[in-house]
Amino acid sequence: MRLNHLTPAIGTVVHDVDLKQNINQTLANEIRDQLHQRGVIFFPDQNLSAAQLLQLAEIFGEPVANPHPKFGCVEGINEVSLVINDKDHPPDINVWHSDLS
Repeated sequence: MRLNHLTPAIGTVVHDVDLKQNINQTLANEIRDQLHQRGVIFFPDQNLSAAQLLQLAEIFGEPVANPHPKFGCVEGINEVSLVINDKDHPPDINVWHSDLS
């Protein structure tokens, strides 16, 4: 795992980690530690399935099923909400708001 700290205090880009692979306990601990130390971590160029997103989320705790009120969730994976924003589904809010977390 190669780290690129974006500022002295917060934000790190994590390189050389393939989140599509099974994440062993050692790597999970390193990822969790980076989040605790840096506040925000980024994993560029990862194209993950819903199941892989859920596996990643489980590193940080037990995911909670909370489907998006408009779009719902991924079929069969209630812990991964859908958020669709395209020409057929433009955003319906343009003011400050919090997401589902």
